[in-house]
Amino acid sequence: MEKTWSFSFEKIHKVNYITIFAMCLLMSLTTMSMTNFVINIDELFPFIIVIIVSTVVYFLKLKDMTKAIIFSSVIILSNFGYFLLGNFNDKTIASDILVFIAGIICATLYFRKNLLVINAVLLDTCVIILFLVNPSSILSKNFSFSNMLNFFVILNGVIILIYCLTSWGGNLIQSANNKSLESKELLDKLDLLLLNIKESTTDLDNNIDIFSEDINLVNATSDDISNTMGQINIGVQEIVESILGINLGIEKSNSSLDKVRNISNRISTTSNEMKGNVIDESEKINSMNSTMKMIKGAVEVSLDTVNTLKGSIDKINCEINSIYEISAQTNLLSLNASIEAARAGEYGKGFSVVAEEVKKLAQQTTEIVKNIYEIITEINLITNDAVIKVSEGNTAAEEGTKVVDNVYTSFGKIQEYFEKMSEYLDEEHRFVENVVENFVPIKMELEGIGSITEEHSASTEEIEGIIREQGEKISSMASAIEEIKTLSKNLKDLSSNR
Repeated sequence: MEKTWSFSFEKIHKVNYITIFAMCLLMSLTTMSMTNFVINIDELFPFIIVIIVSTVVYFLKLKDMTKAIIFSSVIILSNFGYFLLGNFNDKTIASDILVFIAGIICATLYFRKNLLVINAVLLDTCVIILFLVNPSSILSKNFSFSNMLNFFVILNGVIILIYCLTSWGGNLIQSANNKSLESKELLDKLDLLLLNIKESTTDLDNNIDIFSEDINLVNATSDDISNTMGQINIGVQEIVESILGINLGIEKSNSSLDKVRNISNRISTTSNEMKGNVIDESEKINSMNSTMKMIKGAVEVSLDTVNTLKGSIDKINCEINSIYEISAQTNLLSLNASIEAARAGEYGKGFSVVAEEVKKLAQQTTEIVKNIYEIITEINLITNDAVIKVSEGNTAAEEGTKVVDNVYTSFGKIQEYFEKMSEYLDEEHRFVENVVENFVPIKMELEGIGSITEEHSASTEEIEGIIREQGEKISSMASAIEEIKTLSKNLKDLSSNR
């Protein structure tokens, strides 16, 4: 990367502006501290003027030399006015005198001898005027010509040293600029040379890339062809083995087909026998279905009879209840008759005997009716159980009839399935016979294909060897191209990073 040294007026203007601003601010604070920070506009006015002038000059579009003269002279002139007006303080006179030197140093930063001479003459003029007008401002009250001469000699001696520094620094800057120009010319020539090298290496890289791509493509193609030939050779070997396996399989298939044919015949015979058995069983199921219908009819008749019997028993219960009520009323009447006989006295004795006999008859009738009722109740319970059992038998008969019907229907379907299976077995038998006849020419064709594939396998092995040898030569060329490409890349890197 190209590096040059340049002298920037803008940076020096900025440094001088900041220095002037800081000096004015510091001197303002120092002045206020001596009056217990009581603000006195008369004492701060010179500093305010210097800050305003410096700010305006810094931001105005003036020539660099004009700005340099103003920045360096404003410090000297402001300090000259400060001493001339008598605003100095004996305690700060030493630091106030150093402000003159600050103006000279600001001019020195530009490394211009004429600018330093201008400021030196300006400073000497200001000092001479102060010696003539107000000498005590610099040398205090102990003023003498010898002190004045010493001060003037020391001040100009410092200026002469600074002048020498400025002169030598300017010469060094000029020499550095000249060397920079010479270096720039050499770097331009070197850049041109490196650019030519870079362009040449770029062209070389492009050609190498193209050639490398072609070599890699040929190498990849060669590898693909070699792999393909290897796979073809393997495939041919597998085909030969497969054909041999197919021949062996065909022989085994012939034997298996014979067994299948025999098994098919036996299955057909067995199927026909099972078909006859299914027909016989179907007829038996049909007969069973008729029997179940007769049973169901008998059970329905029994159910009707039992229900009729239950109704008769219920009627008998009603009649017995009526007899029981008559007996209870008779008993009640005999009781009433006994009571009336007792009231009649002697006249009612005969009636009382009759009432007692009626009462005994009523009680016997009640006992008899009660026994009959218990017997009828027991018969009623047995009849109810018989009704439930006969109802369940009727339901079972209905379910049995349905089951027999379903079994009969299933046997009919099974008979149809056996008939279809017999047809399929006959068709399978014919198909097996055709397969056995077709295997014979297939076996002969496979034997011919096997001999051809063996010859083809030998040819592919020879071609595979030639392609493998060619691939090794191409790989060697590709390695050489990669080495050339690496050397070209190194040369390109050297030309890019000088």
